[in-house]
Amino acid sequence: MGEKDEKVLYECECFRVLRYWDDEGRTNVAFSLYNHGVDIYLNEDEFAHLVEVLSGLEQFYTKKEFHH
Repeated sequence: MGEKDEKVLYECECFRVLRYWDDEGRTNVAFSLYNHGVDIYLNEDEFAHLVEVLSGLEQFYTKKEFHH
């Protein structure tokens, strides 16, 4: 995967979200949790679903608790 085939959507000291395109031109997302050594690879639909779920969870946390 070269730089042309990927784009960092978000990165901090805890994790990174990377969009990349596979050999067939499909959009995928890699979600890397640095402190846990875990990489999760999702297709575009799975990632959209994850974002929807996570954005709905924000209502259960105050800004102080939600800050990483």
